[in-house]
Amino acid sequence: MFNFLQRPFGLDISTQSIKVISLVGSEINPRLVAMGQAVLTQDTIEKGRVKDKQLLSKQITDLVADPDFGKIRNRYCIFSLPDYNIFTHFFQLPDNIKQEKKIEFIKKEISEVLPFELKDLYYDFIVYPEREVFLAACSKAIADEYLEALKLSKIKPMILDVGSRSQARTLLSKNNKLILILSIGSETTSVSLFDGQKSRLDTLVPVAGRNFTSAIAEKMNVSFAEAEIMKVETGLNPDTKEGRVFLILQQEIQLIIEEIQRINKYTLEKIGKTPEQIILTGGSAQIPFLSDYLSENLKIEVAIKDPWEKININLLRRKEYLEKASKINPILFANSIGLAQRALSKNILQSGINLIKKI
Repeated sequence: MFNFLQRPFGLDISTQSIKVISLVGSEINPRLVAMGQAVLTQDTIEKGRVKDKQLLSKQITDLVADPDFGKIRNRYCIFSLPDYNIFTHFFQLPDNIKQEKKIEFIKKEISEVLPFELKDLYYDFIVYPEREVFLAACSKAIADEYLEALKLSKIKPMILDVGSRSQARTLLSKNNKLILILSIGSETTSVSLFDGQKSRLDTLVPVAGRNFTSAIAEKMNVSFAEAEIMKVETGLNPDTKEGRVFLILQQEIQLIIEEIQRINKYTLEKIGKTPEQIILTGGSAQIPFLSDYLSENLKIEVAIKDPWEKININLLRRKEYLEKASKINPILFANSIGLAQRALSKNILQSGINLIKKI
């Protein structure tokens, strides 16, 4: 039986790292009781597939047993997978469809839009007012690799959530604005469109932080480590390094800009308006001058929000943690915070997508 006094922790599994967050309290007054992150050993996960379940299990076990801050006191989790393991789709049910026909229609839609047979998928959906549906799905074969690693760790997953919705839980205010969340990770960039709290679109761009660094290394004829420093320190500043780093990054980022322009065109045609704001998150969100560059080229406000804004983080201010806490990049925890925030909701299982609710 699940202990509601100690809520499940959030576990964010990406291709490069794992992060854990444990919160207590309420949705209105959440308090941090544990957090940690670990860089995955090379080749633990490759292109979203688990290459070594035993190794992934050990790394999860070690982090949960000894996080960087505080203690995790139960074995239940709400987790998410790397973005490109998740398929999403937004569509509308027909007019006057009968209640008993909705599930049948949704299953038919899944079969038509996803390159899998229904029996090979874990899926879930949210039906919004006006018959709008947000669908999420993942391959059972891929998800089962992660579930087996968790089982080896003796971790009990309650919910498999969608990363974009977890980030939205952390980064969006409760308003009716049309907003894009742009999450620039290490291998992919995800672009998620929200109309208020309603998920409308998720898409991936195959360009992200490692691409930026590799392009700088190749074109500047420097090592990957030196290129990473240039990316982090120079970024899109045209007045340093003779503007060479700026020009390289500009070319790489163009793919992201083109995808956002396509989304703007889509929203204008379908909704009659374009997004009012872009919220930047992910490891490369803080590249110098990136937000200014995007804002100037897309003619839209671009913001970087603090994912800890609504969280009581007194734990990190303890004397024994101060030095370690000063080295944390808070923006990296947006997804894991959102997963842990869901654990504070009044009805955890019904408060969003759960791709494993049938198992």
